[in-house]
Amino acid sequence: MWRLLATETLDEPTLTRWLAHDEQTRALAATPLAEIDSEMATRLFRQLAGDESELVRRAALNGLRYGSATAEWKIRLGLEIARDLGDIDALETVLLVAENANFALAPDLIAIARDAFLTTAHAERLRDYQLVSALQKIDPDQHDLLFDWIWARLEWLAEESKLAWTIDTLPDTLCVLIREVGTTDDLSDALRRFSDSELDTLADEALVDLLQWLDPGADALTRLHGRQLRRPATPPPRRAAVAAET
Repeated sequence: MWRLLATETLDEPTLTRWLAHDEQTRALAATPLAEIDSEMATRLFRQLAGDESELVRRAALNGLRYGSATAEWKIRLGLEIARDLGDIDALETVLLVAENANFALAPDLIAIARDAFLTTAHAERLRDYQLVSALQKIDPDQHDLLFDWIWARLEWLAEESKLAWTIDTLPDTLCVLIREVGTTDDLSDALRRFSDSELDTLADEALVDLLQWLDPGADALTRLHGRQLRRPATPPPRRAAVAAET
């Protein structure tokens, strides 16, 4: 199929009939279609980039990744695919394609990239390097997007009931970055969230790390430790429930 598509000898009715067959066929066609410069190929590639099948959308993303030429509409499609997948690897791929082509993202594309970055806050497993690399490409100042992601991550972790070893909390590689760009307002926000916590979720474990990274010697943190030590020693409800189940 790759060779047939490259020669552009297939008429649109035939190709459309093939693409209606199954997701494997559509995925096989999506990658080479990204490289063909014709009205029909562009139209069909746009269609495949929005396919309901994740397999097909990832194949379209590969077309953008390995293609020899890029364009604004291709970058936009790639960012939208990454946003819908909630996949940091996919987002980093599109950002690298833009960077390697010296393609500066317009404000509307930056907005899509930010949304795509924030969707990764709901991923069970995190890719540390890709996370930091994508953050630096999208938000050179790093602070606002970083802490939007952290608060979104904490909110998601608070709803998760899975055991700690099956899910990542906050990646350790954020430590240096958080210490560099974190502010007293961020520390106050983290302390407030921790004070209101019941200490029984994965979010609380992440908050402990965050507080240490922000300012381990802060007076407010020392006072909070004192209050926590005076709390009655009752087992956290969620962990007690998990222990009972196991």
